[in-house]
Amino acid sequence: QIFLVSIDKIGLYRQKVIPQVNPADSKDYEKALQMGVAQAKGTAFPWQEKMVYIFGHSTNYPWFVKDLNALFFKLETLTTGDKIEIEYNSKLFNYYVVQKKVVKATEVEVIKENVDKDILVLQTCYPPGTFWKRLLIFAKPSKFAGLI
Repeated sequence: QIFLVSIDKIGLYRQKVIPQVNPADSKDYEKALQMGVAQAKGTAFPWQEKMVYIFGHSTNYPWFVKDLNALFFKLETLTTGDKIEIEYNSKLFNYYVVQKKVVKATEVEVIKENVDKDILVLQTCYPPGTFWKRLLIFAKPSKFAGLI
């Protein structure tokens, strides 16, 4: 299967998304994050019109990007309206950023309340280079862009 993410604004092109990775199992997700970014286990694929949840590493220094495979290094620069492309088996799904939120690492209710919504959530640690909080980027498919 081909599962890729591209975000022109941050120079991220056709990076591999490892499907169905357990975000609670560090052994599982660390292995996945060496190869790309990870789709959280139990979340949807784009055509299912439910929450697609993808997480990846960030870092506070550009020279660590390669070592950590910190593909979400510049995620914090995304703003409302920025385009995110998901490719799955040659089908393209376009999403547009509608919200950016920083939450505590333990604040999972923000995710739970979006499980049944047709939305893409990208997550990385925040501030970059720490594990203190999580940066969440919420994006709606093009048919819903502009709706919150």
